[in-house]
This record gives sequence, structure tokens and C-alpha cells, in this order.
Amino acid sequence: MIYRYTMKGKPPSTRQKLIVYGVIIAIVAIVLIVNLSKDSDLKPVAEPRSGEILSGIEVYDGSIITITAPSRESCVVKLKTLSGVERLSFYVRAGDTVTVGVPCEYLQVYFASGSTWYGNKHLFGENTAYAKDNKALDFVKYTWEYTLRPVGDGNFSQTPIGEDEF
Repeated sequence: MIYRYTMKGKPPSTRQKLIVYGVIIAIVAIVLIVNLSKDSDLKPVAEPRSGEILSGIEVYDGSIITITAPSRESCVVKLKTLSGVERLSFYVRAGDTVTVGVPCEYLQVYFASGSTWYGNKHLFGENTAYAKDNKALDFVKYTWEYTLRPVGDGNFSQTPIGEDEF
């Protein structure tokens, strides 16, 4: 069976096509400008030193966590109780390894990483990557170590999360 279609009306004129193309280009330009300027209002600030406590209090009662940051990105590490109460957060500069004393309890570990530091409120700006370890860690009996770059015998994969969950 052969199908046939017919077109009714006049095809759009060249002028009409140019207007439509112009509107599309203007919309795309506006979207690009808005997305590219999101961090433009933010001013980079000096990075904290590795191991600097950003919130909470470092506790030395036998439990520790050690974090090795990727070579090209710094990170903020946040520890929360199972009910979501933040206990501690600290900064690790790109390529550095930091060991911090933590409360003796079950905690979840969250990460925010990026390359340009905009301060405690904006972290790494629009390019901040957020992740967490889905397991609650027992800091009563154990110490924990995270290497945030691929390793041959690795046993941890981060779960991406949104900024609101961090």
C-alpha cells in the first residue's frame, strides 16, 4: 500500500524562517549566559589548610578517619549520625592525606569535591561534586581510611548525591 501526504497552505517565507531561527538563537544564548554566569558572582577564596575543621569538634578518644584526596581536586568530608545530625566536617587539599579524630559512634561519611574553593557556604561552586558512602561506619571498634582515587584493590565506590543531602 502506498501512502500519500499533502501539504496545505503556503510554506514559510524566508523572512519567517529567519525570525524563528533568530528567536531560537536568542533563547540558546540566554540559557548559555545564565548557566555560565552562575559562578561569576562568586569570588574564589584562599583554601583552608588540609585537616582544618570546618564545623564540629575534632575528638581524640581512639577513633580516627584518614582521607586521601584526589590529586586534582580538594574535598570537604562531613560525618553525620544515622539520624542526619552533623558531627564534624573538615577540608582536605588536592593530593593530601589527612587523619582526624572522630566521635566513637556509628557515622555516615559524605564528600564534596572540586577544584576552585569559594568558601564554606558555596564550597566549590556550581562544579561541586557531592557523594556519600551508603554504609554507616562503626567508629566505636574501627578506624577507617578512604583513598578518593582509583586504586587496584579498592573496595569503595561513591554514591552521587544532591547538594541538599550534603
